[in-house]
Amino acid sequence: MFSVLNQYSFVLASASLILIGGVLALRYLSYSYAVSLLALISCLLLSGFVLQSIRHSPINSVSSWNALLQQKEPVLLQLRSDF
Repeated sequence: MFSVLNQYSFVLASASLILIGGVLALRYLSYSYAVSLLALISCLLLSGFVLQSIRHSPINSVSSWNALLQQKEPVLLQLRSDF
């Protein structure tokens, strides 16, 4: 699955969302509700980050790559760099 944001953009967008959400929550909600809401938002963003960064590749060796190429079916090769 292709992700819309790379990891660095996701972290920056998440930090911005937590900062803006925290300011608004602390302004309009009681302290306990605001902290609970920020904890929930942080957990959801962290789980999204982990799900985005998990690699689901069945190819882990040269022999499995060769076996995939022998199937005579088209192969989508996605090159990705984390840097």
